[in-house]
Amino acid sequence: MLTHGQSGIPDSGDASASGKPLIVSQTEALALPRDAAELDSPFPLRDGAALHQRAIRLDDAPRLQAFHHRLSDRSIFFRFSGIMPELNRELAERLSHVDYSDRMAIVVTQGRGVDKPIIAVARYERNGPDSAEFALAVDDSWQGRGIGPRLLMTLAEYASRKGFTSLLANVLYDNDRMLAMLRHSGMLTTLRIREGYAEAWLDIISAKGVDDAR
Repeated sequence: MLTHGQSGIPDSGDASASGKPLIVSQTEALALPRDAAELDSPFPLRDGAALHQRAIRLDDAPRLQAFHHRLSDRSIFFRFSGIMPELNRELAERLSHVDYSDRMAIVVTQGRGVDKPIIAVARYERNGPDSAEFALAVDDSWQGRGIGPRLLMTLAEYASRKGFTSLLANVLYDNDRMLAMLRHSGMLTTLRIREGYAEAWLDIISAKGVDDAR
């Protein structure tokens, strides 16, 4: 379950339905589809910070838990629409288990290497024939440095190659940073006001460079 917030999605996959820890071999974790594996690349920031991006892996659950632990209460609330001091093992395993098509997640890490800490995550899950709901969160200490917009564009380009034409975000009214990012995402954005939150639809085909990615 991806739950709701900054924004969030119901996550239908369950990597540990039995309640037992998900045991993943190194070979299984590295066995990514080609297009997902090709996401593995440098993610340099304008200020010179040398970050890295890659597709999420089955063995990322502990790194997702560590990432969640570093988030402020406010960031957690925006991401999950509630208080969640810790990301439990079952949910972490579920979030790290995607099919790289209908459900996808991309992480940014502090350097290259599978053991490097995760500092940002963007993910989507199909919610219609050609649409998906997405979520994005950035470590508080790295916010405001341009990671979110770039990661969103990377996710949109990947989703476009999988046949999606729009992404949906359900954003709490007072999440000003996320709303501003969506308005300046480079994609045509339609906002619909709901009770307690804004429903934002992004036309990913309108994004510069996405048409070429299809």
